[in-house]
Amino acid sequence: MANRCDYFESTEWDDRRWRAASEWSLDEFTAFAAEDLRDELVVAVSSASQPQPVDLSNFTVGDVWPQETPVAGWTREDVLAAWDDREVTPDPPDTCPHEPTEGDRCVFHGDADDETVRSAVHEAITSETRTDRILSGGTFPSLDFQFERVVAPDTHPLVLSYATIKEFNLHSATVAQGLNLRYARLTGDVSFHNTTFERFLALRGAMFEAGFDANEATVGGRLEAARLRAEADVVITRATLEGSVDFDHASLREANFFGTRFTDETSFDGAELTEGTFKTAIFDGILSFEEVTADNISFARARFDRMATFSGSKLTGEFDLVGATFDRRVLCDEIQANVVLFADATVESLSLDEVTVDDQINLAAATVGELRASDVTTQTLTLMAGTLHGGRLEVPDDDGFTCNLTEATLGDVSFEGPPDMFESFLFRDTVFDGFDFATDAHREALAAVDWEIHETAAAVAEDPIDFETTYLRAKQGADDQGDTAAASEFFIREMRHRRRSSVDALRASPVSITGVLSLYQVVSNATFDALTGYGERPGRVVSLSVGLVVTFGVLYPATGSLARNGDTLQYSADATSALLDSLYFSFVTFSTVDYGNFTLTSSLGRVLAGLEAFLGAFFLALLVYTLGRAVRL
Repeated sequence: MANRCDYFESTEWDDRRWRAASEWSLDEFTAFAAEDLRDELVVAVSSASQPQPVDLSNFTVGDVWPQETPVAGWTREDVLAAWDDREVTPDPPDTCPHEPTEGDRCVFHGDADDETVRSAVHEAITSETRTDRILSGGTFPSLDFQFERVVAPDTHPLVLSYATIKEFNLHSATVAQGLNLRYARLTGDVSFHNTTFERFLALRGAMFEAGFDANEATVGGRLEAARLRAEADVVITRATLEGSVDFDHASLREANFFGTRFTDETSFDGAELTEGTFKTAIFDGILSFEEVTADNISFARARFDRMATFSGSKLTGEFDLVGATFDRRVLCDEIQANVVLFADATVESLSLDEVTVDDQINLAAATVGELRASDVTTQTLTLMAGTLHGGRLEVPDDDGFTCNLTEATLGDVSFEGPPDMFESFLFRDTVFDGFDFATDAHREALAAVDWEIHETAAAVAEDPIDFETTYLRAKQGADDQGDTAAASEFFIREMRHRRRSSVDALRASPVSITGVLSLYQVVSNATFDALTGYGERPGRVVSLSVGLVVTFGVLYPATGSLARNGDTLQYSADATSALLDSLYFSFVTFSTVDYGNFTLTSSLGRVLAGLEAFLGAFFLALLVYTLGRAVRL
């Protein structure tokens, strides 16, 4: 019998490591061990169906070295040595530290019965010799430490890397040293429910074939779970993860992190999930969730104290961040999803560049400090009842795009896009608080819709009262910015929709006090519009005044009611002279200056002159009013 177990010199050990190493991406392999082989490996994986150039990140070393045949001068043994340098060193040692019990194998690598193996595991944990806790590559039955305190004489970890474990039960246990399960295979249920790991928990590359429950667990050190693979549900709910967390390139079916607290940096870059739930989770450190692929992901009501980045992630279903709170910047660049939900969220800064969302990006009732969005492809962007304090949004040149701003509050936001971009906007009761209507892009867009911001491609059933409020708030926003020209345009439209509201009220109750009041409001509103453009069109007053002067000037000779120096002005005598004298008389009457040597020869003439004098005074007052507003503009 040998003095030491020969398992680490066996082909079985090589095969276990190779199963893990074969999934090493060629891109990572060349970057770590053989950068000079990159070109040769590109040729090796190229084919008629996969011509150059190829992306080495889409291939693994197993694709290049399926057999023992050398490729580019490298054998499988060379690749495995590089893998050991990256993944295995410093454990396990070159030889198994345990004495063989029968043949050339120890109790962990031989054919010992389950009870013998369990007993040996307990002895190894409490051994004064730290290498005794290296159990890499072993085959274990059900390991049950529930409610126990698993503690060794020193801090050296318990190493179960590359091991095969049927079931592992640490329910409500305390593990005082680190636990290394890197590339282990766990074929049965794993329960870390309410377990306290005082140091690290290493699950890198581990395979969980059954359920994994770490509900209410605490990990005092780092949680290393990169490339972890789970064929059943992973439940790490209401857990406390006090160190860094790494799930990069993990493959999870359904992962539930509901209510878990991540106190340090957390990364899920490149992970694959069917369903991922992080509802009410707390991220005290930076979260990196880049290039994740999933069906549905939910961070509903989660809290992010540091920056969070989701860039490059691809979801076939919903990306749910409803009610989440982001105290720092959020990057969602180049994401793909069916629906992105930020409804009721609070976001300090949000970036949405080169985003493709099949259905909608929903920011309803959300509060966003700054939004940066460009090259966005989606059907609907809704900010209904939300608040957008600032930022820049590039509006896609897409007839099917709708931006819903109903009851939203817009601050210092810049919209850029095609000249007719506002045709894709739905403005209803929108509050403009710091919004600049005077930018070139905004002015061009407003002109394209003739300032009729309520008449868009997204218009819904008309309600004049809503439209009146919409223009009122737009006018107030423009006034606050000192943009009196825009305020004037919005005021006119506000008053016109007020008239429409009165018309609707009149139709509803034509024979009533309400109907009478509505009729008065309709008439007065229409008159004010026709005469002065609601005080915003002084040119209209001038034109009407000139028209009245000319009209009365034509009427006096036609009726024979005006005389000069005793001679009645008539067209039959001298039409040109009569018209010119009558126009002069009409002008001085309209302006209430003086009659001069003109006299009125009939009652009709006196009625006409009195009416003209009254209209002249009225229109002069209107002119002063409108000119005053024009000076303000």
